Amino acid sequence: MPLVTLLAMLAGCRDVTAPGAPARIVVHAGAGATDTIGAELAPLRLTVTDASGRPVPGVEVVVDRVVMPPSDPDWRPEDRPVAIPRTMDGRAAEYGGLHDTTDADGATAIRVTLGWVAGTAALALSVPSVGVVDTVRFTVRPGAPKHLELLSAYDTALTVGARARMAAIRLDRAFNRRDDSVTFASSAPELAVAANGDVRALAVGRAALTVSAPGIDSVTTWISVVPAGTLAVVRQDLDGTALGVMHVDGTGFRRVPFDGVPGLPEVTWEGFGPRWSADGQTLLVNAQDEVYRVSLDGGRYPLASSLPGDPADPERRQPVRHLARESKDGWIYQSVSCTGGEIVYRVRPGSATPAERVSPEPYDGDEELARLLNCQAVRHEAPTLSPDGRHLAFTDVAFTPWRSTLSILDVASRSIRSLAIDGYAARWSPTGDLIAYWSDGGLWVVRPDGTGRRRISTSSRDYRWGVTWSPDGAYLLARRGDPFGATLVLIAVSSGREIPLPYSYWRRPQNGHVISYGQPDWRHD
Repeated sequence: MPLVTLLAMLAGCRDVTAPGAPARIVVHAGAGATDTIGAELAPLRLTVTDASGRPVPGVEVVVDRVVMPPSDPDWRPEDRPVAIPRTMDGRAAEYGGLHDTTDADGATAIRVTLGWVAGTAALALSVPSVGVVDTVRFTVRPGAPKHLELLSAYDTALTVGARARMAAIRLDRAFNRRDDSVTFASSAPELAVAANGDVRALAVGRAALTVSAPGIDSVTTWISVVPAGTLAVVRQDLDGTALGVMHVDGTGFRRVPFDGVPGLPEVTWEGFGPRWSADGQTLLVNAQDEVYRVSLDGGRYPLASSLPGDPADPERRQPVRHLARESKDGWIYQSVSCTGGEIVYRVRPGSATPAERVSPEPYDGDEELARLLNCQAVRHEAPTLSPDGRHLAFTDVAFTPWRSTLSILDVASRSIRSLAIDGYAARWSPTGDLIAYWSDGGLWVVRPDGTGRRRISTSSRDYRWGVTWSPDGAYLLARRGDPFGATLVLIAVSSGREIPLPYSYWRRPQNGHVISYGQPDWRHD
């Protein structure tokens, strides 16, 4: 008889006779047993009797597994509890079940082994020749504890003052869940941890959290505690690139609509990320060599249309290369490509003032030649504005010999002072006392007068261009590692302590897509 027919006839008890059947199955022992995974139970002993209760010898008895309804709809049949029948001499079931024959007393015995999934298992019993059906059930319990599994993220971030509930479970050797409790603990001063997993973030830092249970190796997870703040980022995975804002701890990502504008920079492009406006209410975005002001609900308009044409090709507007923050009085500073050179301009959106060249013009004489030389022979890259708006730090690229030197430009006088330091992608601190920059794969800081130069990133770590400062100037947020999978890292400027933000590079297990957050800019409220 097919198993589907058997299941339809099961009535849920161990001694059931089909209507009108002249015989029945009597289970004497072994039904309803409880044991742990993989256990062999006491034999299942049964007798087939006729309607008068007399034993029926020599009839075939079929014992087959019952696929129980899943407690989880995603479970596969092989993930459900089972009982495995065998004859007393060890013969296993074949397709269609285990076939055995009653002895002279109408009796037979079946060995039963429990499977490796905890829960309720069942066997269907039938006597095909007389149309008798019965079922017996067993309880499969988890085995001894073997593993610890953290249900919370193995590496996560929390904002100072935030609370979280960590969770973990004990598993047996077949990874069945047990109900035993586990204990959480941490000696790190950055966290307050209760034994039940309640966690409160106390101070910025990186803290280890230990999960333990008797008889099992403990598990260590990490929590990065970060200051409060809001970031503008470019987020990228195989589904595409999106502009958005989120908290420093990685929560609350909100996509900023930017549809219909080609050229939103990928996270691997250095120096092309969004910038917060001076009031922190909108974003400045460089896309397709055009600068846009973008509201957080997606409204936008271009800002750089007043830039002049390229001297070598007057019909071609000079494309924007790097974007600095907006000054408090509304100037937006940007460097633009110019026939091999790069020049700093500034524009003030909404005013009648035209785009204004900030980079000095070192060449005069023949007008046409000077126009070309003042474009081609000047390369002022990646400008960053001082908090008071009076100075720009930038990379001054010399062609003969080739060298990239940090320099300071006085906005009012247009005079340039070299710091005589090789560096790139500088960012001025909001407190004005330090300038961060990239050099030789690492991150450095220096005072605006060129003194106090020191490396703050670990020498063994390879960092990417582009950093952003916390509003208080105590931390840098940088990108470390391969450009296609760079991790955001918080660096304490005073000590160089590195606090990775684990959410910034991870894989979705269901489809393998990589999510990477790049080009961050910290809002200075």
